[in-house]
Amino acid sequence: MEEAEEVCLRTSSHPIAAALTARGISFFSFDYLYETAETFERVYEEIAVSLLARARQGCKLVYAVPGHPLVAEASVHRLLELAPGREVEVCVLPGLSSVEAAYAALGIDPLEGIVLADALEIETLDVDPSRPLMVLQLYNAVVASAVKLRLMEFYPDDYASILLQAVGTQQESISRLPLYKIDREHRADHLTILYLPPLPAKADGRVATLLNIMRRLRGPGGCPWDAQQDHASLRPYLLEEAYEVLDALDRESIEDFCEELGDLLLQVVFHAQVASEEGTFDFSDVVSGICRKLRRRHPHVFGEATASDAGEVLRNWEAIKLEEKEARGEESEIMQGIPRTLPALSRAQKIQEKAARAGLDWPDTKGVLKKVCEEVMELTREIQQEHRAEALDELGDLFFALVNLARRLGLDAEEALRRATDKFIRRFNFVEARVKESGRSWESYVLDELDIFWNEAKSENR
Repeated sequence: MEEAEEVCLRTSSHPIAAALTARGISFFSFDYLYETAETFERVYEEIAVSLLARARQGCKLVYAVPGHPLVAEASVHRLLELAPGREVEVCVLPGLSSVEAAYAALGIDPLEGIVLADALEIETLDVDPSRPLMVLQLYNAVVASAVKLRLMEFYPDDYASILLQAVGTQQESISRLPLYKIDREHRADHLTILYLPPLPAKADGRVATLLNIMRRLRGPGGCPWDAQQDHASLRPYLLEEAYEVLDALDRESIEDFCEELGDLLLQVVFHAQVASEEGTFDFSDVVSGICRKLRRRHPHVFGEATASDAGEVLRNWEAIKLEEKEARGEESEIMQGIPRTLPALSRAQKIQEKAARAGLDWPDTKGVLKKVCEEVMELTREIQQEHRAEALDELGDLFFALVNLARRLGLDAEEALRRATDKFIRRFNFVEARVKESGRSWESYVLDELDIFWNEAKSENR
């Protein structure tokens, strides 16, 4: 630098600038470009072009940057790209980069798989919380804020973070603070580095990790199948996963139950990601919406209201739902909000529950049983007269009456039929096993013989 005809600094906002002045080394800096150029890319482009123009005039100059010239120095890389066509010789002299100084200050080994990132490219970074992360050159509070918001999608808001400033110089300082404060309590500049240690293995279970995986699957270089899905194509999987959750619950398999709940959550995240890409809503909107709804519909917990029992809670819930519909200008019909896509028995029971809360209900179980008997007689009459369409209607009425009976008894009609179906399958499997043991074919058995096996199966089940 003492032998150079000119010394150019990318920025004089560095502790070394005062030392150069003290040694009588004059210099000029490109700090003015940071005030006039529209983007950082433009700053680096103009620096490279300006340096090459001076060099072509025969000037032997030194361009000095903080740290190693090839580590996080876009202006140097741009200079090297342009130099060959400008007939200019560029000699790169290595120096100690802030990265090495940060390793030393933190006492960490780079072979641990540290991810290095430029603060200005944080939005495109594939964040992996299981690996240590070092973000270089936070520049200012605006950049630090953008980095913070991006990283809080993957880390807890209060995650223990480390800010290193002017590392490797006499002005070096190291601060430990929660992630959400990195743009508040310290003045960020181009000498500021953020370090985040890897999340503990258990923390990999954060929803943010799942959201990131889904973005990867749907994004460039992701999975072709995932990328082409939309709300309509995903519809059957949502229903299927819900049924598999119930199946695991019925089998009392806690391990499968946990896994199937994860599969169901994936469907929620999948739909939220599709919606986010469409610009309609995202996963945070889904979570915020249900949080607001739960607080609003539980005034006895989050407000001043009271509820003495579960029945009063449900009545309050329905009243609040009606108020919400009226506030939105919707007709507040009692039967609104029950999906037609529900299984028929479940839908019937929900409708009857709403009707009962509105006051339309039998006074006791005897009236329901009498109604069931009436429907059986009416169905029998239509069958005897071979009125197929009428028989279908009467069969539906009988089902509806039986669902009402289940409700009055405090039972779940869908569960009752599912248990009966499972019981039939167990008994049928028993009969099938006995048929195989006999060495005879199904066709060789008459119904009375099979009925003997069936009764045996009933005894075994008991």
